Amino acid sequence: MGLSHGGMTVLETIKQSTSEGLAIESFQTAIAFYPLCSEPEPINTPTLILSGSEDSWTPAELCAQYVEKLNPRHEITLRVFAGAHHAFDHPGIDAVDAGHIIRSNPKAAAQASQKSRELLDEHLSR
Repeated sequence: MGLSHGGMTVLETIKQSTSEGLAIESFQTAIAFYPLCSEPEPINTPTLILSGSEDSWTPAELCAQYVEKLNPRHEITLRVFAGAHHAFDHPGIDAVDAGHIIRSNPKAAAQASQKSRELLDEHLSR
């Protein structure tokens, strides 16, 4: 699981070429909070991407395009939270950084937490 740059690292780590190149086994599951989605490549892991509809730093539209182009070997889910900005899961944050709004959204944070728990329960309780 990773947030922002960490979310991007999650997506890079679960790429098939990365896991094969490093000779590592696939992860059981992956969660990326508001990552910057780049060029899609086959992945080896059930994945949940959580993004805000108002995130101008790591736009949800890029992740939608990423998921649309992706031909994963496992399920990949994109959940976009209406009205949520970058770092929506950080309690009390309300700032502008490099021209981007960073703002807490408790409703989106609760929903993201619930979706994350569901994915973890499904894939780690086997």
